[in-house]
Amino acid sequence: MENRPTSGAVLLIAPSDAPVTGAGEEVVRFLRAQLAGPVALGTLRGDRPAVAALRELLVRGARKVTVVPLDASEAPANLPAALNAVRAQQPALVLRAVAPLALGSELVAALAENARAALAALGQPAEAVAVVLLGSAGPSSEQNAELARAARLLWEQLGVRGADYAFLERARPDLGAMVERAAREGATGVVVVPALWFGGTRFEEAQRQVAALRQRVPGVPLALAAPLGAQAGVVRAVLAAVAAAAARAEQLDTSLAHTHGSFRHRHPLSAIDAILPPRYRGGVVVSAAPMGAAELVYDEHGQVAWDRMWGRDDPTSPFCELALAGGPPHRGELLEPVSPAEVEADWAGYSRVVAELTRGIQLTTGLPVVLSRVPGWIGVRCRDEEMAIWLLRAIIVENVFARREGEVLYLPAGPSYRLEKEIKNVITALAKTYHYWSEHLQASGDEI
Repeated sequence: MENRPTSGAVLLIAPSDAPVTGAGEEVVRFLRAQLAGPVALGTLRGDRPAVAALRELLVRGARKVTVVPLDASEAPANLPAALNAVRAQQPALVLRAVAPLALGSELVAALAENARAALAALGQPAEAVAVVLLGSAGPSSEQNAELARAARLLWEQLGVRGADYAFLERARPDLGAMVERAAREGATGVVVVPALWFGGTRFEEAQRQVAALRQRVPGVPLALAAPLGAQAGVVRAVLAAVAAAAARAEQLDTSLAHTHGSFRHRHPLSAIDAILPPRYRGGVVVSAAPMGAAELVYDEHGQVAWDRMWGRDDPTSPFCELALAGGPPHRGELLEPVSPAEVEADWAGYSRVVAELTRGIQLTTGLPVVLSRVPGWIGVRCRDEEMAIWLLRAIIVENVFARREGEVLYLPAGPSYRLEKEIKNVITALAKTYHYWSEHLQASGDEI
């Protein structure tokens, strides 16, 4: 296969309800045959937690691990906190997290393979049969829209009468509505294709719904295809994600070395010192240890001077040290948005927090702030979707939850957020990631 990383280990994160034996073990075996490093499979919760799988990789000698969530329907918000807890005990461990696998061409090919097997079992001409792609609703409308796109791709591959999509729970349309629609439009049979992993309780729920629909719509035969498992398309999708993560890591390393390190070999130290943060000047080797938490700095009006908190010894490069050495991520549990009810209970406190977040974001990034239609969030308009996606992934690693809609990145806000704690952590996470993006990736001409 073309996408073949040459080093590191891979940790697959399956949905919590999915079994890690059977088809999951088969996927791991296929990947081990293609990769140069070890592979493990875990879940966010359940009998085989991801943290245990990560520790297994460490025991086997892994020091660079690419984390690949298989499914987007289960929000991976708690994953960074859990994995960072392991990393805190293993300072040499490098984790590369990727976005959950999208229902792109490789996974659609795997779904089509399952659909063809179910079509053959149904015994109806493909051009007279309708297909319904069944998925589990995700945490955002953007992720749910991916199911509709995949249904269209599935229709083009199968040559069936039509292809719709439905959600197993929490979102519309539901499976019953789509099967009844296919019957009204003259389909002689319906194949339900679950975009679910390895079986498990969600697949069992799909089986129950199909069984009930056989009684409800008796004139149209129904077939349920197998869930995603050990198929070539699945393996190719994972390999592509791992290869992309390795390429991004190499680009980041190259960019960092170019910006903060490689000049050491070509220029006098005095020239290098002009672009480095103070503690790395004079030929000092860059340490992997994070910088300490910065103290709040106030201006002459008694307000926090967010733009003067980092790199104060070098006003010409105020955020370089923050971007290069980082700082401790948000401590404790993942920093998440509060419920709308909590906002309703203290609008005055919420307004003060949003105002301070707005001031800090604009001082540190200059990016425009967007009011969120849903209480508990503050929006930041990025230059494009690529930038918003990169910042989102980097900020979640800082243990601060984020989401996006197009080019707008949303960060959490709540009336109980404290200036020196949650407000500072949100602004810090955005400031450091934005600086790295704008000054050291975009400015150097590297592609993300």
